[in-house]
Amino acid sequence: MEEKRKSPRVRVSAQVTLRLQAARLAGGSRVKDISETGICIPSKTYYAVGSLIELEVRAEDLSEPFKVLARVVRIANRDRSKFPFELGLVFLHLPVAERDFLHEYIKRSIVHGDQDISWLD
Repeated sequence: MEEKRKSPRVRVSAQVTLRLQAARLAGGSRVKDISETGICIPSKTYYAVGSLIELEVRAEDLSEPFKVLARVVRIANRDRSKFPFELGLVFLHLPVAERDFLHEYIKRSIVHGDQDISWLD
């Protein structure tokens, strides 16, 4: 089967704050995995596909939070009751500096850890 994913995604130890754009609805979670083009997050809250979400990703090895606007492209139900949804989000309007930073961060995660590397569509 031909691989369709464009960039590697890695599991990281990071937290994320989500805020529905133009709304007061906000929440927090841990990052399941991240790539240069998107992120997967377990969530207590249902967000409709197409929703625009402002993300702030924090990790011990990041000097400052990584902020980006993302769009929900996939939502799946999970068996776990604490976080019943899994959100797949694609990054939007990621400036070159932030994209380069994310590229290096992912590369470091792959080089310095035993990562279960998969590919993000």
